[in-house]
Amino acid sequence: MRIEQSRLERWQRASRVFKKEVMWLTIVGGQLGRLDADLIAKEALLLRRAKPMPGGGRQVQYGNELFLSYLWVLGGYEFVRVLSQRQKEGPPFFQDHLPNVRPLKRLYERVRMPLAKLEPAKKYRKTDYAIAFPHFDLKKGRIGWSVASDVVITRRELSDKLLEFLEAIRPK
Repeated sequence: MRIEQSRLERWQRASRVFKKEVMWLTIVGGQLGRLDADLIAKEALLLRRAKPMPGGGRQVQYGNELFLSYLWVLGGYEFVRVLSQRQKEGPPFFQDHLPNVRPLKRLYERVRMPLAKLEPAKKYRKTDYAIAFPHFDLKKGRIGWSVASDVVITRRELSDKLLEFLEAIRPK
């Protein structure tokens, strides 16, 4: 299994934006990136090991990838939640550079609430399940969760959006 080095480097570069403000955010962002790159490699292995089933489709046998993805989502949510709180109440750097953090937080909440609290996110109470059901996207080779009858949110989708968000932050 080979870790996606370029992705890890992107995370480390993007997380450094907080270095002068709150070093811990730089450390946590970098570690979320390290786990993200590792999980991407593990998802590729899961896809290769998926076994054909009689009548079509393939069966995926998870090891610890699903639980690590679950923990990544919880950690990613807390990271985004802290950014959102700092944007509202924190020093000028956060207020100036994180104006678009709320939509990202809502996306994370949609999967985090049914994973951690076993209830749908408030905004989706009428449409979403109380429990997020594990889902493996065989076309993309990604671990995710079905949160509604027609909605699957993958860990990779969350990590892509967070990484892009961090990369877009530029000090003035």
